[in-house]
Amino acid sequence: MDGSCWAIRVEECSRLLARKANQQPVEYPLRIMMMRKEDSHDTVKDLQGLFGGDISKFDRDALRIAAAFNVQGFGASDEATEMIIVGWTAAILEQLGISDIDPSSISNGCPSRRTLVIKRSGIEHFVKILVWTGWADPKKKDRKVLMFHCLDVDASAHDAEGCAAAVKRSLEEFTGLDGFKVTAVTGDAGGGASVHNLLPQLIKCGAVEKSAAKINCVMHGLNKCLESAGQDTFGGQGVNKRTPFQLLFVFNQLWKAIKEEGGGKKYLDSIYSVVVNKLLNDGDWQCEAKKNFKQAFQTFETQLQQLEELDGDKGIDDLVGFITETPSNISDPVFSRWKTVMSCTRVVVQYWTQIYFVAVAIKQREIHQKKHSSYICILASALLSLMKEKDTTNVNAYYKPGDKDMCMAQEFDDTQYLVEEQALPPLERGDTPVFYAMLLFFQAFGDAYFDDQFHFVMKDDPVLGEGSFGQTSRFCVERLYIMHKLLAELENDGWKTKIQFKAYKRALRGVSNLEYFDKMAKVFLERFRFVFDKHLRPCWTSDSILHYILGGNQVLANEFARWLVDYKRMSSDDEEPYQFTNQIIDMGAIHYRTTAQKNVRINVEECMNYLTADADPAAIMQSDFVKSHWDLIEEMGTFEYIEDTISLFDDTTWGHVDFEPLLEAVWNEIAIHACHQQRCENYVQLAALVAKTSVGEVRRTLRAIILSTIIRPFHQWAKQVLAERNPDKPPPRRVEGAARGELLVKFMRKFSNKLERAKRLAEERNIDIKAIQQKLVNQSMKTSAHHKNKNMNVLLEALTVGKRNITKSEEAAGYIDKPVIMSDGITITFLSMNRSCKNCNSAWTKRNAMWKKKEFHHCESEGCCLAAVHAELKERNIKLSKKDLTFKTIGQKRHEIRAHVAREVMVDEGKGQQGFDIKDVKDFVPKAKLMESIKQMHLDWLNEKKGLST
Repeated sequence: MDGSCWAIRVEECSRLLARKANQQPVEYPLRIMMMRKEDSHDTVKDLQGLFGGDISKFDRDALRIAAAFNVQGFGASDEATEMIIVGWTAAILEQLGISDIDPSSISNGCPSRRTLVIKRSGIEHFVKILVWTGWADPKKKDRKVLMFHCLDVDASAHDAEGCAAAVKRSLEEFTGLDGFKVTAVTGDAGGGASVHNLLPQLIKCGAVEKSAAKINCVMHGLNKCLESAGQDTFGGQGVNKRTPFQLLFVFNQLWKAIKEEGGGKKYLDSIYSVVVNKLLNDGDWQCEAKKNFKQAFQTFETQLQQLEELDGDKGIDDLVGFITETPSNISDPVFSRWKTVMSCTRVVVQYWTQIYFVAVAIKQREIHQKKHSSYICILASALLSLMKEKDTTNVNAYYKPGDKDMCMAQEFDDTQYLVEEQALPPLERGDTPVFYAMLLFFQAFGDAYFDDQFHFVMKDDPVLGEGSFGQTSRFCVERLYIMHKLLAELENDGWKTKIQFKAYKRALRGVSNLEYFDKMAKVFLERFRFVFDKHLRPCWTSDSILHYILGGNQVLANEFARWLVDYKRMSSDDEEPYQFTNQIIDMGAIHYRTTAQKNVRINVEECMNYLTADADPAAIMQSDFVKSHWDLIEEMGTFEYIEDTISLFDDTTWGHVDFEPLLEAVWNEIAIHACHQQRCENYVQLAALVAKTSVGEVRRTLRAIILSTIIRPFHQWAKQVLAERNPDKPPPRRVEGAARGELLVKFMRKFSNKLERAKRLAEERNIDIKAIQQKLVNQSMKTSAHHKNKNMNVLLEALTVGKRNITKSEEAAGYIDKPVIMSDGITITFLSMNRSCKNCNSAWTKRNAMWKKKEFHHCESEGCCLAAVHAELKERNIKLSKKDLTFKTIGQKRHEIRAHVAREVMVDEGKGQQGFDIKDVKDFVPKAKLMESIKQMHLDWLNEKKGLST
């Protein structure tokens, strides 16, 4: 579990934190001020007093500063931090000319790692953050703000009970303080310590209020929807997988391998520039592009033309960037990291042509050097194979050397097409690579739907202002309906009317199997909806959360209040449902769709009917929030003129009623409840060192020199010194603690003296020290620069002299991996006796007796796995004797089916691949009609494995 946000109801939490911070008495007070010359003697005395003893005398304020800076270097070990402090202290004293303080006193006087490190051992990233509201200026009290405090990131157990105990320990210093209550929790929806499992344990141990509400992270929920829909429809990543997500992975690996080979992005850019230049001038490459991915190449040409038509410096800059620079900041495309797959998809789709030919160039260079089996060559070949895959074994669908004349004969005359959408060469079946089409759909879904939802949850509260991201729960109930409405607009082929899918719809004209793609869009949206209704809808329409709508849109807030008032006044025999107002409203700036660039308009009646469909007004009326503020909610629901609405955030609409207490309750009880965990995730990334660093070759070299000339000699020398100091003890294995700091200061003083002597000798012998320094720090003089230049020259030679050699490894396989849901298949491990009928189970138990009586059990019952397996064996002409049919287990029988499917894959369908094993067959497309009867059981089983209910 990454962490949890804890919302607390307390007006003066800042005061409580201050009390917590000041509970410990200040020890060893020391004041060092900027002084005149006559005070310098006192300064020296104070410094000598600070370092005159066996323990550190820094007061807690100073230690707190040191600890704060220590956090900035979370990647550094505590031992390294301790050494840095000692080193800087010695350097400052040296600069001040104070040389009579003994090194051992300096080391002892600096804080140790034990002093600096409070609650940092065993970090497992269980982040706990308190959230509350306060005033930006406590004196003026004119603007509300949110305040946060990270309790710790201490370790905890991995189950709900252990995590609850860890939370309780972290809250110990607050528990019992006047006004302190934990009223809400936000956490993950999955795992043993999911928020659904955690909250009951928190209530049980008394860490939170009994009425505390829970929210599972919206970001995790959205990402789970995308992951499930994507993998169930397109397939996942993995060795030998032929899926669009494996294509993204291989691309990213190749990109990283090129950069690592040449020392960074500039090297990749230089190769990219050479490749684009050749593409613009090489007819063979252009022909290959048109043959293998006509639409993607047309997109490349269109982008180039549009940039060429731009006027001014910006047009020139954009054009130069397009043909000389690769996209940057590409993260590994994994679903567990938010938005990385969608971001990588956009890069690959936009740069499809250029990426393909960078892979061609790398492969051609490696073959030119007879390095066919190099890692980078294998990556390039795998990427080329995936990028040209059209799910057909027809060799004429793919480019082969010698096709140039045919390409030239098919040149397109766009003057005959007057309609803008047709002003491109028409696509024919087999023109579109299958994974290009899939990624176009995935990207279009992001543009039309997904990205806008992520943008919303990352927005700040419009009143609470900057830094309040993740605290928009007061808008999330209504946003749930917007998410539902926008998704519904794509369902039932609605996506075909959206402009974001224009490129994908054109791609469909060129795919080999249109029927498969028609099913693909339907399954993708079904799977997304399935998880949406599992993870998101129940949270925001729950009886403990639905009242959060009171803090959102004023029209919907008033409708909700009227609904509750109507319920309370309704007689027991009144079964007529409440009639919400039928009107269209604009949802305002908070719901503006950033990607689609549109305002959101909804029908109030449809929205409220959706949100309250499963609500229990009786349970809502019993919630602490509604009971505590019912008088004002009732006033809102019985306003004099029903066409008027009360806005809690505009007191001019309040009339004669003071709604200030209800407004304060929205801030103190609703706005503090985090809707997602990005704030926790920031701490996780800090602790887990997710942030990327860019240490260049020069710095690495200098660090290596320091290591070899200072650190390693120091250790040898220091161990010898300690051995001489303590002759009765065994020699130390390493130098630690205060002794290490003391001896390193002494060693550096000796080293400085040695360095000065070396400089004098260099001058006497006319050695050019600057030339040596230049060699160390000048990147162009590095060996790697020579290596990069050599590689670039070989690449240019291979592209100029060498021939395009299409090897077997880059050929399209002629098939793609289809997830079991998309193929209408059956997972082999699903076939088991516990999913077989009673008669079959009874016959299996009595098989020995039946065999002796020569009785043979035969079942044709629908919904029986054993009957379906026997039917499949017969349909596939897999012959088993009566004895085998009687005594072989269902596992052995399904293995016969697996072996038969494996033979089809490797031989009959020509899908054999290196390293293929019978165990790689996880599912199969059934041939027996009886197998159809267990398909719904199988789908329910798949959903259950994902935690979904049908």
